[in-house]
Amino acid sequence: MDKVLATEGISLEMVKEAATRVAPWVHKTPVLSSSSLDQIAGLQLFFKAENFQKTGSFKARGACNAVFHAMEESKKDGKKLPGIVTHSTGNHGQAVAYASKCAGLPCCVVVPNDTPDIKCQAIEGIRVPDLDAILVPISGGGMTAGIAVAVKALRPQCKVYAVEPAGKELGSSLVAKKRLWHNPPQFLPTVADSIRTQQVGELTFPVLCSLVEPEVFTVTDPQMMQGMRLALTRMKVVVEAASGAAVYAAVQQLKQRCPDVQRAGVVLCGGNTGFTPLPQMLLEEPALGRSTTVTP
Repeated sequence: MDKVLATEGISLEMVKEAATRVAPWVHKTPVLSSSSLDQIAGLQLFFKAENFQKTGSFKARGACNAVFHAMEESKKDGKKLPGIVTHSTGNHGQAVAYASKCAGLPCCVVVPNDTPDIKCQAIEGIRVPDLDAILVPISGGGMTAGIAVAVKALRPQCKVYAVEPAGKELGSSLVAKKRLWHNPPQFLPTVADSIRTQQVGELTFPVLCSLVEPEVFTVTDPQMMQGMRLALTRMKVVVEAASGAAVYAAVQQLKQRCPDVQRAGVVLCGGNTGFTPLPQMLLEEPALGRSTTVTP
């Protein structure tokens, strides 16, 4: 691990510096639990509710760190940062717009034509518990790599697992220690628009190879919807599809694949979802956790 951190220039101290830098601008989000989901999963689950974060996802942390760090560096050079430009499918754009507003900087966010209206409108308008494992929804790998760096520094025995949409095939690349995807990068046809990027980044991949388990949890779109429904009906929390993927993997797959895991963290990476799928999701027959037996 030390070799990877030295190579990539990442350390626990840098994580702590970033946490201090962003502290005035982000929420200390709660960790939720559900006894009914614990019973279904067969282990204790702890859900880190980043869907309650500023702008509705974990992205606010990285965006604030990047913007305010850039301002610090510009100030050292005797210059003034003129503004921020980024591209995003939604969550990152909202976060950068928020961070830029906090910093008093102009911001331009370029989004794909098919970005959900609710995300466009939103843009416009470490303590580690005693966990055996942490499940993290993965797109480009920035959040997963960052969590892995902090977790492995503080609790090396805790395993970090990535949760992916079907078609990403991250596990093959992790096992091969080589990025096996074909260029140009593709978007996956998934309801989880915040994790639809097929490839992980070149900068994050070495960290993932070293610190993240090669066994990846793959979740289909219907399973993500089941995870969203479980979060809504059992914890009264609205999460987006990427978070639903992590919920499903934790409740339905984790104990079967990793029987030694007794306590697991689940990252609810965001809650930015439109209202359109919610009524249908509630009308569908729950596929998990149904029981007619009441245990005192």
